[in-house]
Amino acid sequence: MFSSQFVAKPALIALLVTFASLWVQRAVAQPATSGPIPVDSFFRPAEYGQVALSPDGKTLAALAPLDGRPNLVTIDLAHRKPRVLTTLKDGEVQRFWWVNERRILFDLVEHKRSTGQRFGYDGTVAIDLDGGRQRQLPWLSLRRTATTLPPGAVEHDEVIALMRDRASYLDVYRLDTVTGRSTLSVFRTPGNVSAWHLDRDGFARAAETWDSRNLRWALHYRVAAEAPWTKFREGAYLGDERQSIRIVDFDYDGSMIVVANPNGDRRGLYWFDVDKNQLGPPLATHAYYDVEGGLIFDPVKRKLVGVRIEADKPEFHWIDDDWARWHAMIDRALPDRINHIMRNGPGLMLVHSYSDREPGTYYLFDPATRRLEEAVRSRPWVDPAHMGRAQFLRYPARDGLPIPAYLTLPPGREPKNLPLVVLVHGGPFVRGERWGWDREAQFLASRGYAVLQADFRGSRGYGLRHYQAGWKQWGRTMQDDLNDGVQHLAKQGVVDPQRACIMGTSYGGYAALMGVARDPQFWRCAISYAGVTDLELMVKIVYADYSGSRSAEAFHKLRVGDPTEDADMFRTSSPLKMAAQIKRPVLLATGSDDRRVPLENATRMRSALREHGVPHEWVMYDSEIHGFSIDDHAVDFYTRVERFLAQHLAPTPQ
Repeated sequence: MFSSQFVAKPALIALLVTFASLWVQRAVAQPATSGPIPVDSFFRPAEYGQVALSPDGKTLAALAPLDGRPNLVTIDLAHRKPRVLTTLKDGEVQRFWWVNERRILFDLVEHKRSTGQRFGYDGTVAIDLDGGRQRQLPWLSLRRTATTLPPGAVEHDEVIALMRDRASYLDVYRLDTVTGRSTLSVFRTPGNVSAWHLDRDGFARAAETWDSRNLRWALHYRVAAEAPWTKFREGAYLGDERQSIRIVDFDYDGSMIVVANPNGDRRGLYWFDVDKNQLGPPLATHAYYDVEGGLIFDPVKRKLVGVRIEADKPEFHWIDDDWARWHAMIDRALPDRINHIMRNGPGLMLVHSYSDREPGTYYLFDPATRRLEEAVRSRPWVDPAHMGRAQFLRYPARDGLPIPAYLTLPPGREPKNLPLVVLVHGGPFVRGERWGWDREAQFLASRGYAVLQADFRGSRGYGLRHYQAGWKQWGRTMQDDLNDGVQHLAKQGVVDPQRACIMGTSYGGYAALMGVARDPQFWRCAISYAGVTDLELMVKIVYADYSGSRSAEAFHKLRVGDPTEDADMFRTSSPLKMAAQIKRPVLLATGSDDRRVPLENATRMRSALREHGVPHEWVMYDSEIHGFSIDDHAVDFYTRVERFLAQHLAPTPQ
């Protein structure tokens, strides 16, 4: 349960709300038409990506697509004047940080690089708001997505940076973003540091070292720059979660905050006493969900003010009365949404507001005048009235394990006897689903399909039991959980179990193929993009992006299986080896340059489908990666999905 300090006092203060567009050139919402919403409306890039206020609250910066490339733009809030800072043709801006109120730092990367492809890095660039004093900087990784030096240091153009001066390990530098000069900040390290933990003033107070040969980690701490490092905790990479901790952050007084799971139930945030080497009191825990981050700091008050918890919907638990009052005011002005307040300095605050039907709008909030005004919309062409509602549910698996899931229903249709698409997340050992606007789910719902997205066993975020229940269960109980979701909705009369298709990417693509291979009479069709097709190939392949990694090998053996000891399971849980059992049509797609699930997975599967006469559609996207990095490819794929489902899973006429 939550610490009692999170009980917020009720706030009954009226909020003056005004709405004014800041960017007069933004796209106007498309007029309603009698036909379906175009595929492009769901899968083209957002008009605004990352959005952040300057520390003085006078300038808004954002990423916006220009000629198909994310570029950096700013808006002078006093004059509502936009400025385009970058016009990249070959590369793109991946992310940015404010150095101070007049200077921005951004990562410049090769166009469209992501997981499953060779990492292309072009460097980090600093630039003034007027476009002057541009400087290409060494490879670096900043402390966090905010000003890295404490208040009072903003007159400097320096940041605290982590740079890989020694192969795969990090050193801490103080970096001048104007001259490019860097000064080593930590001269004595505790070993091969894989992660530094800086306090709120940029001091390297803790470090994690990594022994890649023996797959062991250790945590070290120091009280001052001249003090020796003290190792206070160590463990095995895949050791008992109940014995390990992970440093999350430091409060402004230097108190350490960690993630821990002392009871073997659910992860939570705890204060940690380094001197005694023991957990202190809980900061935030939850009865149903892991709490692993979401700390909200106020750089003006210099204190921790709250925690955001990813529950079935995000929950905010406030320590500070002012923040509790502001959040209550904004929630009253923008009801039925998640309203995330961000503060980067004195003055205006930024609010990111979204829902299951609203992709996201950014507002400016003045806490002094209680004035709230619209700034920019991420996808202004999306009409929330034409989107489906996403509802959270838990259904029982056949062994009684509760499975959390989201069900998106097609707008304007009675929730009765609907065709169903089960959309399976990748990973699979991650938190796959969260409440909010999901472009895949909304696209499918707009075509008349109910969409089920389950966090089946093995998914993270729901406690250790739920996670470990998925170990060595690819194609087995993890697959049962998906079938059980269909049966649960069928018993309620919401869906027609004879018209269910299974679809996904990566592990989701594997589950789609495994569904029609293991249960050919259960599913009407399968759609797989970048899916694993052979478990033995996955763990033995030598040219994937994880090949040669001892930690990846250990991870796979523990959670997926050992290719020698579990050979029988690998055969009965690999769609490639079960292709003869597939009787349903398959849409099989992949990218030519995927290094997470290399192309061989798909080409072998295509050959097997051909050999056994399985009806299928095949598409390979040139220069594509693990997922979609090229917008035209995404639009083409989902256009194919639309045709494929219409042919094999026709929705009920309205």
